[in-house]
Amino acid sequence: MVSNVLGSGDYVGPKWVPEHLEKIRGPLPGPRSLSGGTKPSDQSDAERSARRHEQEEDTSKIDIGAVLETLRRDGVVEALVGDANDTEAWRRRVRKACRSAGLHVRTGLRSDRRTAFAQLSNRMTPGGRTPDDLPCEIDSIIIEYGSRQYSFRTDDGRHMHQWSASVHLIDDGGEPIESMGHILAHAVEYEQMSDPFSVLDEETADLGHIAGVFFDIHTGELVDELDDKLEPLGSGMLVIDSVHLDSKWRGYGFGPLFVGMVIESLGAGRRFAALQPAPIGRQDAEFETSSQSDPEASDLTARAKLGVLWSQLGFEHFKDDVWVLDLSLPTFPKAMASIRSRVGLI
Repeated sequence: MVSNVLGSGDYVGPKWVPEHLEKIRGPLPGPRSLSGGTKPSDQSDAERSARRHEQEEDTSKIDIGAVLETLRRDGVVEALVGDANDTEAWRRRVRKACRSAGLHVRTGLRSDRRTAFAQLSNRMTPGGRTPDDLPCEIDSIIIEYGSRQYSFRTDDGRHMHQWSASVHLIDDGGEPIESMGHILAHAVEYEQMSDPFSVLDEETADLGHIAGVFFDIHTGELVDELDDKLEPLGSGMLVIDSVHLDSKWRGYGFGPLFVGMVIESLGAGRRFAALQPAPIGRQDAEFETSSQSDPEASDLTARAKLGVLWSQLGFEHFKDDVWVLDLSLPTFPKAMASIRSRVGLI
């Protein structure tokens, strides 16, 4: 279940080293940045430092005064750049200047891959805040991915991959400086399993509950009610197991954005995604802590709020507190476009 959904619980995530890195708008599998550049992970620290110094020298010729004036007047400024590294250097220089001038901007690369841009951020988020309220730039956030697969097992377990997605704030050099939260997910190739219920039930009780809702325990097949509900496209499912967002970062609409991006990256080609909203400690995603004077009522209220939250991504309630998202429909991409717009990414 999505236990402790975006709350402050005890779960600290898997203890393996993340393998993938992406900025807020970059897909797996390669480490990619929001602006489309690739992180130079194969360079030594000294090489990266030298290259960064060269880039800063190259961008020192930028007329920052003119950039700021254009931003204040038009709300956006563009510049032709040479390559991904030049883009990152230009973005760092402009963002640094904008911070000093009290301007909040998002930066990126246009579709021609040669034009960098900076744009003022002033959209309102669902939590009532604007990107101007953020203590960071929106494109200074990355998601790191780590996976665990039991590749050498000979039973059904080899068809399930566990993924961790850790959200970090980075500095201008691209290095993580603060943890914002984490998401745990499972990619399940249930069609390849003879008994998916047993595999999921052995993993955790929460996954066992979801499996009990989805699968016929005698045949191992999806129950007819779910099979008929979903389009017959794609294979396997992605289960969002747990989500945590530090309290400092709540209220900006990041919860659906981060979970949606994990689904975009890990759910490609899957038939559907699933989750079970179930807050622990009655703390939920983008809302304040619920009253504990009536625990049962509080849980019901929190679950209802979480249902509204996840419906923003297109999730629909199926049965017994389990929600599903058909990944073959245009509902999810449209929802992500709306969410990105609200947080200032479009």
